[in-house]
Amino acid sequence: MFLENRLIAMLDVLGLANRLGTKEGLVETTAAYAELIGRAKGHMFSPKAVPGSPRDPEPNFEYGQVVFDTLVLVSYPLDVKSTCLFVFATVLLMELFFAERFPLRGSIGRGNFCTDEKGQIFLSDAFKRLRLSEENQQWSGCILLEEVEDVVLTSLLGWSPHQALHVALPRSAPMHRLAVAGESAAG
Repeated sequence: MFLENRLIAMLDVLGLANRLGTKEGLVETTAAYAELIGRAKGHMFSPKAVPGSPRDPEPNFEYGQVVFDTLVLVSYPLDVKSTCLFVFATVLLMELFFAERFPLRGSIGRGNFCTDEKGQIFLSDAFKRLRLSEENQQWSGCILLEEVEDVVLTSLLGWSPHQALHVALPRSAPMHRLAVAGESAAG
């Protein structure tokens, strides 16, 4: 399966390896993580309908996979609806994991994605950029790579990051630019 020009998130569980140092830690963490992954897969592919809704909601991600301590999520073809579903569902997953003491950190980028017919091998041209961004992050949260700022912010908020660079955003704005070494940010 080849998926062209998609939002792709790569999120890692912070500190998971530190919980696995003893037999008890390994057993307890495996049980808790397995239960959490089961609930997360419900959010990814079969979200629950609001009572009274005439139909079930669409899945939030076209593809999602968990490998050890990493979640990989892939959007449907990009439009306003798929972008909003992707970002909001990613935030909900981060909230779910945080509440269960498995905080996530990672990035959302853009790229092509391919998986074999069995779904056991999956690759993307965005993985390296996502991994490099995540490795520099020392906090729980999700970074939007510059390559997705326009599509995500325009879909979610109705304004682009280029507009935000020239306007001082109020503290109440839901998203702010993070100044990275060598970059200056407004807002």
